[in-house]
Amino acid sequence: MLAIFTRALLGFERRRARRRVVVDGRSGTVTAIQRFGGWLQTNVHFHTLVLEGVFATAPDGTTRFDPAPPPTDREVARLLAAIRTRILRLLRRRGVLAADDASDLATDPLADEAPVLAPITAAAVRGRAAFGKRAGRPVLRIGREPDAPWVWTVGATGA
Repeated sequence: MLAIFTRALLGFERRRARRRVVVDGRSGTVTAIQRFGGWLQTNVHFHTLVLEGVFATAPDGTTRFDPAPPPTDREVARLLAAIRTRILRLLRRRGVLAADDASDLATDPLADEAPVLAPITAAAVRGRAAFGKRAGRPVLRIGREPDAPWVWTVGATGA
């Protein structure tokens, strides 16, 4: 998915550069893959920085940076639609989505291979309790309520 996302972003910047009559421009990205959310729950996602423009070789052989104007809402919508189409195609090819409907998920391989682990993982991704009286409800988080009273502990002090 990251390769699809990155190729789409770089192609987007190259096409925009061509419209500004910058031939053979090259952009760049840097991505950090984060595998958890703010509360250490499973939440795999990307943080990507993209150059807003392209590097191109000038007629004198020097390299220069050609900045791009901010993308329009329409350009962003078209880029997202292209990324969505490519990712859905990948998911269908891998058997994660049914071939005929993007919203119809095929069987979950994790549920087949590890039926106990699958609901625990699903609960973690959703930030929900997996077991006990609170199963299905949001996980209680320390520090979430700003007006909650402070809890002090008194331990033995070494002398």
